Amino acid sequence: MNLETLILNLVKYIKDDKYIYYLTQSLTYRGSIINLKSIWYNENKTRNIPRTLKITPILLRTFYIDDGYINYNNGYLQGIAFSTENFEYNDLIFLSTLIKTELNLNSIAIYKKQNGFIIRINKLEDIRKFFNYIGECPFELKEVFNYKWPKNNEIGRRIKY
Repeated sequence: MNLETLILNLVKYIKDDKYIYYLTQSLTYRGSIINLKSIWYNENKTRNIPRTLKITPILLRTFYIDDGYINYNNGYLQGIAFSTENFEYNDLIFLSTLIKTELNLNSIAIYKKQNGFIIRINKLEDIRKFFNYIGECPFELKEVFNYKWPKNNEIGRRIKY
């Protein structure tokens, strides 16, 4: 499937005069989206990581913007994590290995949470490598997502939040 064939429109909706949400629509929805769904969901309709996935700065930055967050502990930036609770454990092992290899990280961990597992990068050197790899928050998204990026030398320092 060629993703370039998708023609997307971002539609803004306002619900009950207070909730704003966006919907992506495609003129070629029926065929293309179904093919994408078959890549990311198995026959049991649970998410899976395609074994053909390649880690790139854009892919990892998008993943971080969507599902990533900074973890603070006692005023210190302690790590970054990804909300991956809806993926199978074996898929997270595969994904974390891909990230660790591509970024040459010393450590990446999978933690059990109440409703699944999350991926975390805890070592300060690895957190720096991660943000150097994905780059700055895209200019067009800074107003909304810049909070996900550590501020000036915040990594490993006590901060007020």
